[in-house]
Amino acid sequence: MENFNFAVPADVYVSDRRGRKSPLRYMRFDRSADAVRHVMEHEDGDAVVTIETDQARAERRDIRDLYLSSDYPLERGSNAARAEKPTRHD
Repeated sequence: MENFNFAVPADVYVSDRRGRKSPLRYMRFDRSADAVRHVMEHEDGDAVVTIETDQARAERRDIRDLYLSSDYPLERGSNAARAEKPTRHD
């Protein structure tokens, strides 16, 4: 995603892929960079995840690309190596 602003607030929506009746979880982050890091370092790889800002919307693959981008402003955690492997979406 080009020109993604990592400094703006972001909403994160997470749904467990395994069950259709699983509740949708909502989180709000003051910076979208924190939202990206949270998704990549703390959410299950099978979860359906969306990050929304006033200017952009990112799904799991886009979020991974943002996290691995040279523009990403935060230090990556120990799970960064796991992020480099694409998540299966069957």
